[in-house]
This record gives sequence, structure tokens and C-alpha cells, in this order.
Amino acid sequence: MKRKGMKKVVTVLMGMAMAVTLFTAAVPASACEGEDNAVVVETVVAPRTVACPHCGSSVGRHTSTAWADWYRTGKERNCDKYPWGIDLELQRDGMKTITCSQCGLGISSQSVSEFSWECHGFN
Repeated sequence: MKRKGMKKVVTVLMGMAMAVTLFTAAVPASACEGEDNAVVVETVVAPRTVACPHCGSSVGRHTSTAWADWYRTGKERNCDKYPWGIDLELQRDGMKTITCSQCGLGISSQSVSEFSWECHGFN
């Protein structure tokens, strides 16, 4: 085929694809209630932001984490950096709080933890 003929074929195929998608109708799940064999798939779309329970605003959120001091968990491993010695595992716990940017009150909080290794190796 020549180039012009190929362009026409592609144009017709694209037009048909657009027509099929344009005239395809979505059927709600409630329309299939009477059928026993029907497979019903319902999709729940969650909102991006939930309104603040204190002021009702959904303007924005601010996340902050308040950390406690590091402490040793008691776990050990061979030192990664030096031929002798061990590394000790450290942990710190924190409280992650989501605050409403409109009224400044806390919306939710979650306990979080971080882990790290402290080197006690030597040459």
C-alpha cells in the first residue's frame, strides 16, 4: 500500500475505535440484581481528602512526627565496616500526627518506629 492508502486505513480504524468507546454504556450494578449468573463488580472510589472532624474543612493537611530517643533493642550482628566487633540495633518510636491546616487541631495519629545500626567494630 502506498502512504496515502495507509493513512486512510489508520484514520478509519481510529474512527471506529472512537465510535465503539463513545457508544459503549456502563451498566450499573443494580441493573443485574435479578440475574443469578451475573458477575457484579462494584468499585468504591474513596475521596482524596476527608473533611476535618472539628471544622469540616478539607483544605489541607500537615503531617509531623514527634520522636523519642534512640534505645538498644538487644539485637546484634557482625560488624560491616571492621574485621572485629559487632553492630548493635537501635530503635526509636514516634507519633505521627496529621493536623488540619485550617483549624490546627489533630485529625489522626499513628505510632511509627525507625531502626538503625550502631557500629562497635575495630581493627
